[in-house]
Amino acid sequence: MNETETDIVRLDIEPEHDLKEELVRFFKEHSAKISVVINALGLLGKVRLCLPGTNRLLCLAGPIELLNASGVIKKENSEVRANVNIMIGKGGKVYAGKLSSECVAMKPEGVTVFLFMSRRHLFLDPKKLR
Repeated sequence: MNETETDIVRLDIEPEHDLKEELVRFFKEHSAKISVVINALGLLGKVRLCLPGTNRLLCLAGPIELLNASGVIKKENSEVRANVNIMIGKGGKVYAGKLSSECVAMKPEGVTVFLFMSRRHLFLDPKKLR
């Protein structure tokens, strides 16, 4: 990321690397205040999703196609939180849920994520919306 306040960046996640861990690492390395995941695509070797509206986890083995991703990564107090939803496809079925650890990129191409990142401010200042 260059030295401007905001950037659209492409993050290539290598095979065998965890998506959530790589998103958080990239966010920290670039001292971002907030980042919006615009989309992601690629192939996953395994997936663990938190299913919406439940406390259940969905665990699948690959190959799994990553069809879409969106969400926010931001610093809350001293922690970086990745609140990202993904949509995946396997065997003619489509699944969606919240990204958790153990979603791992698969050979040959891994995963490409497109992000809108800001170093200096939040995108919408609630005080300016009044």
